[in-house]
Parts: sequence; C-alpha cells; structure tokens
Amino acid sequence: MKKLVVMVLSVGFLLVSNANAEYRNHYDDYDERFHQRQENQSRRIEYGAHNGNLTPREIEKLRCEQEEIARLEQRYLHDGWFSNREQRKLQRRQNKANRRIRRYEQNGRVNRRYYRDDHGYGSSGIRISSNNGGFYFSW
Repeated sequence: MKKLVVMVLSVGFLLVSNANAEYRNHYDDYDERFHQRQENQSRRIEYGAHNGNLTPREIEKLRCEQEEIARLEQRYLHDGWFSNREQRKLQRRQNKANRRIRRYEQNGRVNRRYYRDDHGYGSSGIRISSNNGGFYFSW
C-alpha cells in the first residue's frame, strides 16, 4: 500500500513539474515576442522621426503610447506572470499602437526640419539649382 501511495505521489509531482515547465516556456516565448515587438515599434518611430515622415507632435504621442504599454506590462508583471487576459490586453494595445504608427507615417504630414523632397526644395521652400554652372535660388 505504501509503495502505491509513493508511486502515485511521484507521478503526480512529475506531471505538475512538467506542466510548470511547459507554462514557463510559453510565458518566455510570449515575453520575448512582446519585447521584440516593442523594440520594432520604437525603431519605426525613430526612423520616422529621422526621415521626416513624423511630425514632432506625432513622435511625442507615439513615444508616450509606447511608454504607457511598457508601464502596463510592468504592472501586469508585478505578480510575476501574465494571465491570458493580460496577454490579450497587451497585444491589443500593441496592435493599436502599430496601426497608429502606420497611419502617422502615411498621413502625408512631414517634419520640415528633416524633409527634403526630390525637387530640391529644402525646409524653407527655396529651390537650389545649378543650371549653367551657377547657383540660383527660386521660390
């Protein structure tokens, strides 16, 4: 009888330890994907700021949104793990941030400080040209 109880308990502990390891691997995968996505979104914001596709106000809004998502993650991690509900909420926030980044990148507004189009117009709207070996300015 004692051997049976010991055997049942050892099998039970084995199953619990495997379930815990499987859960931990799932959490680590989610955590890695979450951080990679945050990094990609931050990189897109910085690229948009650098090439002039985002205005300073848009940059500030997007950066604040990324910080808010990071704070929410820290709040959810306070107890040491993400529940499925918390994972879905974070994923929805990242999806919303992703759509906002795309919308801001493609809305046609430019940061004139960095923008220079194909026609030679700089941030002041003055065209610089070198026809016939000399430079001239035009509006």
